[in-house]
Amino acid sequence: MFGDNNIRTLNSIIFNYPAGKYSSCRIIVILHSYYFMKHALFILLFVLNHLLFVSCQKDNIALEEALITSGNNRKELEKVLQYYSHDPADKFKYKAAVFLIENMPYYYSCEGAAIDTFKNVFFRITQEGIVGKQALDSVERKYGKLNYNTLSKIYDIHVINSEYLISNIEHSFMVWKKQPWGKHVSFDNFCNFILPYRIQDEPLEQWKPVYYQKFQPVLDSLLKTNSILDACLLLYNHITTEPWYFIMEMPPPHLGANYLLEQRSGSCRDRCDLAMYVMRSLGIPVGVDMVLHSPDQANRHFWNFVLDEQGITIEFTLWEEEPEKNLNTEIEKKRGKVYRKYFGVREKCLNHRKHTNNIPQAFQSLFIEDVSSNYIEDNKIYFSKNEIKKNDQKIHYLSVFDISGWFPVDWVEIHHGTVIFRNIEQGIVYTLTGQNDYTIPIYYPFILDKDNKKHYFIPDTNNTQTLKLDRKFTMKFMKPHMKRFTGGFFETSNSIDFSNSKTLYVIDSISTPKYYEHEISSPDYYRYIRYFSPDNSLCNMAELMFYDENELELKGKIIGTDGAWNNEKLLMKQAVFDKDPLTFFNAAESQGVWVGLDFGKPKLIKKIKYLPRNDDNFIREGDLYELYYWDNDWWVSLGKQYGTNSQILIYENAPSNALFWLRNHTRGKEERIFTYENGKQVWW
Repeated sequence: MFGDNNIRTLNSIIFNYPAGKYSSCRIIVILHSYYFMKHALFILLFVLNHLLFVSCQKDNIALEEALITSGNNRKELEKVLQYYSHDPADKFKYKAAVFLIENMPYYYSCEGAAIDTFKNVFFRITQEGIVGKQALDSVERKYGKLNYNTLSKIYDIHVINSEYLISNIEHSFMVWKKQPWGKHVSFDNFCNFILPYRIQDEPLEQWKPVYYQKFQPVLDSLLKTNSILDACLLLYNHITTEPWYFIMEMPPPHLGANYLLEQRSGSCRDRCDLAMYVMRSLGIPVGVDMVLHSPDQANRHFWNFVLDEQGITIEFTLWEEEPEKNLNTEIEKKRGKVYRKYFGVREKCLNHRKHTNNIPQAFQSLFIEDVSSNYIEDNKIYFSKNEIKKNDQKIHYLSVFDISGWFPVDWVEIHHGTVIFRNIEQGIVYTLTGQNDYTIPIYYPFILDKDNKKHYFIPDTNNTQTLKLDRKFTMKFMKPHMKRFTGGFFETSNSIDFSNSKTLYVIDSISTPKYYEHEISSPDYYRYIRYFSPDNSLCNMAELMFYDENELELKGKIIGTDGAWNNEKLLMKQAVFDKDPLTFFNAAESQGVWVGLDFGKPKLIKKIKYLPRNDDNFIREGDLYELYYWDNDWWVSLGKQYGTNSQILIYENAPSNALFWLRNHTRGKEERIFTYENGKQVWW
């Protein structure tokens, strides 16, 4: 009835006519004039399958804008749309293609000689046994810090070809439909947490088949259920059999799928990337949640989540926390507000664009959404007119303290002179900041108690107190490490095998990481001395010093257990004597581990001085410190002091009910606010 030549002619008219310049009505007009209505009914039926492709470009503004932005690459993207527009069975693949293309203008790869050099040198150094922060420092000493702003942005919309995009879509649908839990994953969650071909600004790579071939056999051989959570946990356990070298200071951009497959090191962000590459390649809906500013740590923090069959969020962090419901962790988490990163633009974010000039950059992203209700009990916090000093401003921010000051974690518009924040975590210090300067509080900071009542820190200068300070940062993350020293002991001998040894001192317990000294009550002459570590503690001593009766430090040959965990050169037994408080012995063995000195001949040992594994946030002798408290609308100084051998700073006449901030002007970045209660620093 309608020959192949005519069909080819129709295809030529429809798909070569300039996209975005016509509507479905104009197609009919073209067909009418071409065939004079002779075969109008058949023609109409023929083009119906194409109308989705045609009308979407006209009716879907985001898609049409993306295609216009693509420039010379438009034909490649239209090939994908055309590829999925013929068969009605491909309607969801077509929608997936539209989803990727309309969001594509926002994504790019960062390229340049600097990032290539950084990766190559970093990888080579780690192969030599220098890993973690030490490897990063080594690269930066030789080549300087990686400057993200010098890298070129290669936008996906200009370079992605049809073969790459179709391959990604086909693989994503294959695992979505193949895995038994796929039927429980909604199309929206599929698009955002399985379908994406990239995460952020990493290299553009064909990574899904590579990861699938490596990790799908793990599921095939070991998975015994159809549970998403069981599959995720199984992969978690498999991934974490290899070590990860944590580098908090790892610079952007994202390292990329192929690099992380071989090089297991980076920040919490990179660790999350690895989890997403693995899980998404296998059809497991995994993404990343974050705090924009940590209310009790430092900087932004990321972790992964997996969505179970009911769409419930289950959080996990590779090498730290398994994906389990009702997971109890040793370290209490504080979040304040939680945001989720999506691949596609969120409608709420588009609505925020009208405030672009008034809101901080952190809230200008089109891809993050407040998901605090997944982690925090629903609540509403009201601020009355009396608590809002700047009623002339339309926007107010809820801020937390993060290292160097106050930073917003949420914002709302004022309605009828009242501010209301929702889903706010309790037990955290917050403050309100204003629209014009969102880093300056407009009223006193407060803590939200269990009844959602605000307790303000208004300093009372009439009732003063004496503060004894031994740290500038929370002990939250150091406490677990302090347990490793209970029962460790120092012993001496005149035999290298420590036969006929004498125990000089046994560590009862350590509460805080700082220098400790122990005088030997009955000193004697010995050639060998060592610290013997308790089992399963890896001998995490940072510094050891031994002194004679004249207070002179004794020198000798370093002896002890060889090697280090994962063969880290800078964390072998030599670290205990390198005068760097941040390096420590991290033994490769769990039992019978020790480190010490051979003096060459017997020496009188009068005193032992040691420093356990630490974060260098104790009071350092010779460093310059300054204590502040918050009053009204600024930090007020209580004076500067140099650290002494006591490792304690004493400040008299400090106000009560005040919020304090101890700064080190000599070194370091980690600092947190605290109150002083019952003679102790309480960290917030």
